[in-house]
Amino acid sequence: MAPVASSDFPVFKRDLQTAFTVVVIDEVTNMNRLDLFFTEVGRHGQALGRRVWFALEAMFPESVVWEAATP
Repeated sequence: MAPVASSDFPVFKRDLQTAFTVVVIDEVTNMNRLDLFFTEVGRHGQALGRRVWFALEAMFPESVVWEAATP
């Protein structure tokens, strides 16, 4: 993860209104969880979830298992 500058917050806030995820990373077992995935209404069907999933896998290549559950 990269540090964030305060000048990045307006863009970050705008982007959070489009999509965000909450992940739990277990650095011991590398069995990680996707606890929450949100996409803005009207953004469905644009492969956003797929792109986010691929980005998570790229950010955490040491992951052995990803768990995602629906409430």
